[in-house]
Amino acid sequence: MMLVLAGCHKAAQQGGLPGEAPEHGIVTTDPEVVTNLGNLTMELHGALHHHSQGFSNFDEFVSYAQVQPPPPPSGTKYAISKTCQIVLVQAKK
Repeated sequence: MMLVLAGCHKAAQQGGLPGEAPEHGIVTTDPEVVTNLGNLTMELHGALHHHSQGFSNFDEFVSYAQVQPPPPPSGTKYAISKTCQIVLVQAKK
């Protein structure tokens, strides 16, 4: 796990994480959504082992990793946080 986190840190230093990456996401108590976020985060960490420069946004990660994320809750979208976690953020209208 430390190797993955070191990869996230390296990605951030090399500009691999977007400058607008959130510190934290929207907190949810829906168990299905929490599970989805955890599974997507594991996929992200796995993808970073092969793509160490990081991803500029969630869509780039999905394209590279060829994952099919479930739709996020209404009014939200997925994002990669500064700590390399998949989080929910408010969708811009």
